[in-house]
Amino acid sequence: SPEQVDEIISGIESLKLQATLYDSRGYGQSKQKIRSGKAGGQTATISSNRKTIVTIAQSDILEELVQKLKHINDKSEKKIGVISIQPVDTLLHL
Repeated sequence: SPEQVDEIISGIESLKLQATLYDSRGYGQSKQKIRSGKAGGQTATISSNRKTIVTIAQSDILEELVQKLKHINDKSEKKIGVISIQPVDTLLHL
């Protein structure tokens, strides 16, 4: 969640890693409805604001990074998000 970004970034930086932060929009559980058109039809809009944090880490510190992020999650009633781990070889540069 946007409220936890600073703590997550600090955890990543404490391992001497860098991170890239993206503003994201996604489909959440609550969708804002707007009326449009003459017939008054409804269209669901994307209403959830999210942050996406990307970092690249060597495999030897991966476990430590995951544990730091899990520890941040332990202190919060709200889950911090999803961790996706992929090998660097799967990245595609266009």
